[in-house]
Amino acid sequence: TARGWSAFSKLLCDTSCINNTYLSNHTLVAIVGYTTTGRGYGTYVTPSDIVGYLWLNKWGGQRAAMSKILDSHPDIDVEP
Repeated sequence: TARGWSAFSKLLCDTSCINNTYLSNHTLVAIVGYTTTGRGYGTYVTPSDIVGYLWLNKWGGQRAAMSKILDSHPDIDVEP
C-alpha cells in the first residue's frame, strides 16, 4: 500500500533534517519479491524513490549516507 511504501521510504531516507538522513538505514539493499518493472508472476513494482535509495545503499554506509544527504538537502553549504 502507499502507506507501507511511505514507511519504507522514510526508513531508507528520512529527509526531515540532515541528522535524520544520516541516521537512516544505509544497509538494506533489496526487497525480495518486488521489481522495478513488475514483470513476472507475483512481482510488484517498487516505487522509484525506494529503488534509488536501495541502489545508493549498495555503495556502503558512509558513501550512501553522504549521497542521500547531498541529494535530499541541496541547500546545504559544503564550502569551507
